[in-house]
Amino acid sequence: MSESEVLTTVVVSFNRWPWPALGCYGHEWIDTPSWDQLAAEGFLFDRCVATINKDERVHEKLWNDFLPRLRLAGVQTTLFRESAASSLGNASQWHQVREIGGNDAPDAPHGERSFAKLIAAAITEIQSPTESPRLVWVHGVGLPEPCPILRDALELYAADFAEEGLNLAAMTDEELVDHELTRATLLSLLDHWLGELLAVVRTLPGRKKMTVFAWEGAIWEPAPRPTALIAPFDPQQSQVPCIVSGDGIEPGRTAALATTADLFPTIAQWFSLPPTETAAGCDLEPLIAGSADGVRNGVIHRGEDQGAIWTNDDVMLFARHGDDWNAQRFLWPEDGWAIHDIAFQTPDITASRIRRFIDSSCDLNTFSRDPESAERSVG
Repeated sequence: MSESEVLTTVVVSFNRWPWPALGCYGHEWIDTPSWDQLAAEGFLFDRCVATINKDERVHEKLWNDFLPRLRLAGVQTTLFRESAASSLGNASQWHQVREIGGNDAPDAPHGERSFAKLIAAAITEIQSPTESPRLVWVHGVGLPEPCPILRDALELYAADFAEEGLNLAAMTDEELVDHELTRATLLSLLDHWLGELLAVVRTLPGRKKMTVFAWEGAIWEPAPRPTALIAPFDPQQSQVPCIVSGDGIEPGRTAALATTADLFPTIAQWFSLPPTETAAGCDLEPLIAGSADGVRNGVIHRGEDQGAIWTNDDVMLFARHGDDWNAQRFLWPEDGWAIHDIAFQTPDITASRIRRFIDSSCDLNTFSRDPESAERSVG
């Protein structure tokens, strides 16, 4: 296969990234031009659910189904992982794994930070000629807890906050560590380095695909709920940013339900690998190509004492209290921040979903839609 025909797929993932802090998801002032340009060029998922990190069995199954098949198909797989980021799959299943560290002290030069060095290493690999199809996976921390204070870069947004009376010079580290200014500064720097990688990918010879997503979201700002969520599935955490782009992908956007697990069979399909009967995810290609309105009716996450069911119309949260299960229901997209619980207004749907949730044996699956789940009335 000549270099002009070979497929290079570049995946960039982060442990945590808050989708509400991206311009392409509606944020008005944080500067994230790399994410935003990728969204303008590619296909954006408004409702991608981060399910696979909730259960290590599902996580392991996905990688065990994915990496060996790529290897057998002759795809070269390389993982570049920021040293503080979580592991991805079994290291022995990758052709090459490179762990990249750096100096992440608050006063460290920007070029010495671990994510900057991670991107530089990935660019060197991507620019090397190849005659084999390849997957280059770049995995970073994203937004950590606590967020590092990069005082020399805070000036990026200092003027914006000064207009609101913020005296940056007078703020202590304790005041800055979780401040919106601190988090916005880090995200914009990460976006800058991401842009360096994406610029190189766009100039590669041959065919290329790109995916950027996060394994988990993060709460950017608390939602004004009249009652607390009964299970830890705040949409800012359980939903994640996800964009695919590249040759053959037309610009678009969908509110159809998807999960991070669905990226695995989708990437496999890009390398002409057919789906397997045991795959936990669904191929998103029909949705991306516009030949389907959706690829799944729902997602179930089943924990010991709590969990959730997502559908294309709503999300329901469940929590055990003794022998009973309590539930909350929030409509989608009308109540995308999960503020107004309507479970008590739709008792038949609530009861049916509780039964389905109790009977479910899978943490991640598609299921046929309940006849009553199509009912949008709240009484």
